[in-house]
Amino acid sequence: MSKNYFLLVFISFSFISTNAQFSDDMESYPVNQPIDEAHWTNWDCGGGSGCALMASSAQAHEGNQSGLIPGDGSTDAVLDLGNKIFGEWGLSFWMYIPSEKAAHWNLQGEVPIGGGDWLVGNINFNEANANPGVGFIDNSAMGNVFFTFPHDQWFRVIMNWDISSGLSAATWHFNVAGNDVIPPGTDFTDEGGSIPNSLGGIDFFSINNDYMFYLDSLDYVNGFIGVEPDNEDPVAVCQDINRTLGNDGTVVLTASHIDGGSTDNVGIVLFTAIPDTFNCNDIGENEVTLIIEDFAGNTDSCTAIVTIIDNADPNIIGQDVVGNLNGTGSVTIPVSAVDTGSYDNCGLESLTLTPDTFTEIGNFNAVLEGTDPSGNSDSITVTVTIVNDLEDPVAVCLDVTVLLDDNGDALIDGSTVDGGSTDDSDIFTLTVQPNTFDCDDLGANNVTLIIEDAVGNTDTCTTTVTIEDRTNPIVIGRQGYGGDLQGTGSVTIPVSFIDDGSSDNCGLATLTLTPDTFTEIGEFESVLEGTDPSGNSATDIVLIIIIDTVLGINDQELTSFSMYPNPTRNTITIELDNANLLSEIELYDITGKLVFNKILKQDIQTAHVDISRLSSNIYFIAITDSSGKRMVKKLVKD
Repeated sequence: MSKNYFLLVFISFSFISTNAQFSDDMESYPVNQPIDEAHWTNWDCGGGSGCALMASSAQAHEGNQSGLIPGDGSTDAVLDLGNKIFGEWGLSFWMYIPSEKAAHWNLQGEVPIGGGDWLVGNINFNEANANPGVGFIDNSAMGNVFFTFPHDQWFRVIMNWDISSGLSAATWHFNVAGNDVIPPGTDFTDEGGSIPNSLGGIDFFSINNDYMFYLDSLDYVNGFIGVEPDNEDPVAVCQDINRTLGNDGTVVLTASHIDGGSTDNVGIVLFTAIPDTFNCNDIGENEVTLIIEDFAGNTDSCTAIVTIIDNADPNIIGQDVVGNLNGTGSVTIPVSAVDTGSYDNCGLESLTLTPDTFTEIGNFNAVLEGTDPSGNSDSITVTVTIVNDLEDPVAVCLDVTVLLDDNGDALIDGSTVDGGSTDDSDIFTLTVQPNTFDCDDLGANNVTLIIEDAVGNTDTCTTTVTIEDRTNPIVIGRQGYGGDLQGTGSVTIPVSFIDDGSSDNCGLATLTLTPDTFTEIGEFESVLEGTDPSGNSATDIVLIIIIDTVLGINDQELTSFSMYPNPTRNTITIELDNANLLSEIELYDITGKLVFNKILKQDIQTAHVDISRLSSNIYFIAITDSSGKRMVKKLVKD
């Protein structure tokens, strides 16, 4: 036994017990009957005691009985704490919450319960299927507070209330399984600071069928219930078990499988099994260590023998097979000819065919049997047909032409190049190699046709497969784009400027624009033509717009001129240096049409132009400075 670390948890003892209110070991009530007497009542569920706490012998912390809140969705039991408005009070009890179940209760400011003077918030133990589970208190003075608790074992709950200075200054303390969830001195209010009428009672209830828990060993005292460190180690108890491998050849072990009833004085928070995963290599006995840890970090361990078993039969899959004596008087059929994917979760140790050797023609039954390393086996019966076929088939080839598809690929099979192959049994298969082609294979290609009869006799021939591409390219040109003469008298338009995604299944060999050189402004038609390596071609007529942005004899470059951002979508900024001032701004579209003109009332150095309403295209900005000098720059509108 060892301690990994030291954490304060608590075993309660009463150091102020001068005026005990009640102790209840739950032993005095008739089993399976409602408890509705002394300090127990209910929230008047339609009269009578139909929703009261039930006495149960299914679980007990001490003695033979406990109080049960069944998972019926209707139980609403109330523990009466006496409507206290002054003094120091302590309550201790033990809880047991089974796996996959939850618990829920809250503090009430008045008993009998009327309108529901709820205090602090709801106290929930509601994370099923987890160990430790997760609980939380909502709407307390500390907000939402989370804590852990163990499933399937008894754990202690301690609450202390200090009302010695009156309800307006009341504080409380809440401890679960030795851990302080609400530390001493915390305001006994909800998150909004509401003050209760009194310390009335506790309402234990089941919201639905998921809620089920047991209560036992209750102590309610006039004074605080104190706490001290938990130095007691848990006691690990192991049990030997068998585990069976699954269809994938593995099995996962949880600590609960080998736990034989481990215990702790407060509650076990963590169960760990090492190792916890097994496969085919672990068949047989394996030592597994169970490590348990309580809320204080105290630990203990024990060892269990986990026997891994594989009882899954193999899955044997086979096919009938046609063998050939071939004049020798005997033929042996290999297992591989019959097996079509037999398997086992731990692998096959042996796979046999019985019989596998034949000396006569005819149909015979044979058994294909597989056995795994654990001795599990499976078998099927197949039909073996024996013939005495001495004659090879005759392969006859045919030259063919095959066209590439739109993706530049072609696929053939044996029948594509078969020119009338024969066999004496008329049962044979055709295979051609190679059988796939692409643009790199344009022209003549040698291929081999292989013909095989039912008993494995073969013949081959060689032929020519001519691969052709008769698919025209796809030519796409940009419309309405062009160039700028810029006063030079001539401009050449690059093909890349006009091409808008032209393509071909084997790629374009050439892409040309005719004409591509222009000497005048205006709109012109040009032919964009694409040709592929096989000579297939296509064209697209495109509109070319030629402009000349040198607009007057005063046009000359300014000393310094900036325009940004470019390209842009919304606004451009035009900026001149200190020696120049801006007096006029003109904006032309790609056809040379003036779309914007602004003569500034006062010369400035920087201007902002909004082009957000313009369509996406190429434009030209003409700038005139205060001395009459002019410059044009290209602008791209996104």
